[in-house]
Amino acid sequence: MTMVQYMNSFFAMPQYVDFIIRLVMACVAGFILGYNPKVNIKGVGARTYIMTCCAAALIMIISKYGFADLTSSSGQAYSGTRGADAARVAAQAVSGISFLCAGIIFKSEGGTVKGLTTAAGMWLTVAVGLGIGAGMVVVSFATVVVSTLMRIIYGILPVGTDNYAVQHVVFNVSDGKTFHALLEKQIEEWKIKRVGNMKETLNSDGSAVFEMNLFRKTRLTFDELNLFAEKNKTITSFRLEVLN
Repeated sequence: MTMVQYMNSFFAMPQYVDFIIRLVMACVAGFILGYNPKVNIKGVGARTYIMTCCAAALIMIISKYGFADLTSSSGQAYSGTRGADAARVAAQAVSGISFLCAGIIFKSEGGTVKGLTTAAGMWLTVAVGLGIGAGMVVVSFATVVVSTLMRIIYGILPVGTDNYAVQHVVFNVSDGKTFHALLEKQIEEWKIKRVGNMKETLNSDGSAVFEMNLFRKTRLTFDELNLFAEKNKTITSFRLEVLN
């Protein structure tokens, strides 16, 4: 018996075509979930979502149909086999994505936790991939549509801190005692809505380090910070990090 005949003894060609279609649909779903036109450079982008969703779909196909050679046409296990629990393979996909998501979530220098939304998106992508691999295409793509619509609506009508751009700013100054009053006045001029995780480190020589998270409707630009530094010669250097 040839390998082709051996494989065809388990599945007919239409079934193989169905498997391939499921994998293609998983790639499409992963692209939709991972596509973000507003972000050009991103650690986790559409390619990662595509691979994750496609891998999850393949895992589910293997989980459901990969043990066909262990059972007879009547559904009974052949003698000598221990029997296969197909659900175990799919369950490990849920455990495996946890390690991937753990690598995405991290705490920034400003004390803000980043990557939670991305990790949740990856988890959703795996669930969609498993659903497509299981043949539950309608409910899987319904999930894709609903989640995409929510992302669009949330982008138009942001809630809470999503209304603001969040940036971590660090100032190194030569005179820490006088700079505090200057900074408070400048924060009002910049129309900062909220200041979070503010730290002041005063050194023995009078110099100091001021670091904080600034919440504003629009992002604070480098030119604005540079202009502030030019007006106040006590600022020896500054650093700007975008958190959101």
